[in-house]
Amino acid sequence: MGNLAITGGTPVCSGSWPKWPMGGVNGVRAAEAVLLGNQWSRANGGQVRRFEDRFAQYQGAAYGLAVSSGTAALEVGLRSLNLTKGAEVILSPFTFMASATSILMARCVPIFVDIDLETYNIDPSKIEAAITDRTEAIMTVHFAGLPCDMGPILEIARKHNLKVIEDCSHAHGGTWNGKGLGTIGDVGAFSLGPAKNLTGGEGGIVLTDDDEIYWNSVDYHDLWAGSIRERTGVFRYLSWNYRLSELIAAVLNANLDVLEEQAVHRSSNGDYLNELLNGIEGVIPLRHDPYVTRNAYHIYTFRYQKEAFDGLPRERFAEALVAEGVPVSTGYKRDCRDQPLFLEPEVDLQDAWPREGAVDVDYASMRCPNSEWLCREETMWIGQSVLLAERSAMESIAEAIEKVRVNRVELMEAAVAS
Repeated sequence: MGNLAITGGTPVCSGSWPKWPMGGVNGVRAAEAVLLGNQWSRANGGQVRRFEDRFAQYQGAAYGLAVSSGTAALEVGLRSLNLTKGAEVILSPFTFMASATSILMARCVPIFVDIDLETYNIDPSKIEAAITDRTEAIMTVHFAGLPCDMGPILEIARKHNLKVIEDCSHAHGGTWNGKGLGTIGDVGAFSLGPAKNLTGGEGGIVLTDDDEIYWNSVDYHDLWAGSIRERTGVFRYLSWNYRLSELIAAVLNANLDVLEEQAVHRSSNGDYLNELLNGIEGVIPLRHDPYVTRNAYHIYTFRYQKEAFDGLPRERFAEALVAEGVPVSTGYKRDCRDQPLFLEPEVDLQDAWPREGAVDVDYASMRCPNSEWLCREETMWIGQSVLLAERSAMESIAEAIEKVRVNRVELMEAAVAS
């Protein structure tokens, strides 16, 4: 295989990877039509409504409500459930911080439950132990686009009369038992930010099949929601303006035209890369259970076990792969629960705490060992746009990983010498 690129050899992957976001002439024309038509708001344009209807239909939901960001979608979705102030919402710690802070913004309390080490998703077997008389909802995070194990989660929710909100920020085009993610629980929330599988640069969308949840969302996302229904002059919520602009919606509609084609391409390449990496010792792709009918692969994620690489540190492994032309990272340095916001509440959290009195959850003792271990030792990420490359590029990624493994002694010696 030759010397490693990091020590002067030739990289395995010498070409360029697909860029993201992908612009296109259809997006330019759609945006131009909005600008020239002077219809920049959903109050007098049709792009936002068209996108809501089309994306809801694509995922399989009755209703879609476009908002200004994925964080806004989570907050609006939570608010639409009319949870009690101070209610507890169970979620995974292995997620972007917005999953947890949106719970606080909805006047509720995040409670972290550890993940399954082989899927990076919340472990259903650990949820019931975290339920108290103040628990009112479960937030499922389909991390990296891999569907959560929704069957037992829905059973627990029914048993304890809990609501289920799906954080689908990574899940565009993903399916669980053939059903679109974001349509399985009571409400789903998607991000449409710059790195997401479907993007308008900014934005988010709330999905639901429930009429009451939809109209609650409408009322909360816009104090003056006359662009959706007749203005009543009745204000039910203290809220912000979370409307989406016509210009962003026009870009989203253009990108939605190619979402399914891209989702199929990512899924095929991601599954193929899993097969290739399964044959390399010390590299473990995520487990795909039978309910995973499509992984959306927002992040291609695998576990790195340094013992199989003679103790080579994960960071050095990542550096060697990047030198070989594989755009890999080590992901989160710490999970949500391990953030100063929760470990130093006297600094930030006290003023925002939704229950009376002092912060009454001991996050320092709420350990999530699987999540912490992945952040500290094992997780490796490759962004979704890489999976839009040709199928042969997946073979190059596997070849680069195997090259590093075979030449690990050279890499270790180089690290000592430096």
